[in-house]
Amino acid sequence: MEKAKSPILCSTCGKVISGRGKSTLCKECYLKQLHGARYESNRYIFVYAPDHPNASGPYYQEHRLIMEKHIGRYLKPEEVVHHINGKANDNRIENLRLYKNSAEHLSTAHLGCNRKEVSYVTKDWLINEYLTKQQTIVEVANKIGSVSTKWVRQRLILYRIPRRKSTPRKHKRLKRDEFGKFMRKTMEEEIRY
Repeated sequence: MEKAKSPILCSTCGKVISGRGKSTLCKECYLKQLHGARYESNRYIFVYAPDHPNASGPYYQEHRLIMEKHIGRYLKPEEVVHHINGKANDNRIENLRLYKNSAEHLSTAHLGCNRKEVSYVTKDWLINEYLTKQQTIVEVANKIGSVSTKWVRQRLILYRIPRRKSTPRKHKRLKRDEFGKFMRKTMEEEIRY
C-alpha cells in the first residue's frame, strides 16, 4: 500500500506548491525573494503588487501605480503613462503624463521619433534658428543634440514654419563610358585627389 503524499506548502506564505521541484517556496514568494519588493527590468521599475487587478503576475509597473494613486482610480489597460524626460526609471509624478491610448501617445509625445522631448524647442526658437540665423536642419538638430533631422522637419511642419529653398549641391559627377558604367579616374586625376 502506497503512502499518500502530503501537499508541499510554501515555507513563507503557506500556499500549496504545485509540481515536484525541490523548492520550498511558491512562485510569488520565490520571485519576491529573488527580486525583492522592487526590481528594474528593461529600464522600467516593477514593484511587488500581487493583488493588483491589472498585474499579469505578482509584479506591476511602478509608474502606472504612481499614476493610479495620483488620479485616484485604476488605469484602463489601453491607457498609456508617458515619461516626459524619456527616462523610464524616473517615476516622479512631475515626469509622468497620462494618455487615453497608444495612438494619442505616439501622435503627441513622440511625433514620429523615439527621441526624448526637448522642452525648450518652441516655435519662436525654431523660427530664430532656422529662418533668422539661416541654419540648416542638420545644424538645428546638432544644436539641440538629442534629436534627429526628421524630428526637426516634423516640428517645422507642426509649427507651420515655411521651408527654405535649399541651395543646389556642389559635387563632382563621375563621367560614364559608352556602356553606361562609371569611368575609372585617370592616373593624373587620382594623383590630384
